[in-house]
Amino acid sequence: ATDASADQITHAFPHPQIRYAVATAEASGLPSQSVDLVTVGLALHWLNLERFYQEVARVVRPGGAIAVWCTNIFQLPEATPAVQQLITELYEELIYPFRPPEIQIVEDRYQTIPFPFAEIPAPTFSRTALWTADRLMGYVSTWSAAQQLIAAQGEGAIANFTDRLRAAWGDPSQPQPVHWQIYLRAGRIAP
Repeated sequence: ATDASADQITHAFPHPQIRYAVATAEASGLPSQSVDLVTVGLALHWLNLERFYQEVARVVRPGGAIAVWCTNIFQLPEATPAVQQLITELYEELIYPFRPPEIQIVEDRYQTIPFPFAEIPAPTFSRTALWTADRLMGYVSTWSAAQQLIAAQGEGAIANFTDRLRAAWGDPSQPQPVHWQIYLRAGRIAP
């Protein structure tokens, strides 16, 4: 498993059958034709696709596969209308102006990018987690757009919104279901 960020690698869950390395997706350092499957979770939009696809073709054994996935904006299906309105405001007013152009690829569910592999039909998955207001905002603060907002306006913009969300949440320590659709594209490497 590789990541360009040494910090991300330090947070990886240890597993005896996984070797972790700091490397870019476009220059993995893996031996040629050494893997059966390449996966990319919610990161393909940050990669140089031409170089990445060349690396995939180099490292995957003939007949191997690639699977890439992304998610939609989260939903809070059981939240009050006040919380729903705040989430809409968060995304459409607070975060959206700082959204990098690459995020459009995610909003298009990775369907508008070149994908030079023999496409394999893939289902849509979903994920639900139980999060508090603070956990939700911790997640939001990892977004590139949120980081740009913080750089432009300081921590106060997110802190102020978090206070408003906590007030609308009810008991902010009470978790609520957070739901995402997961969109998968998969392909086979030509033998």
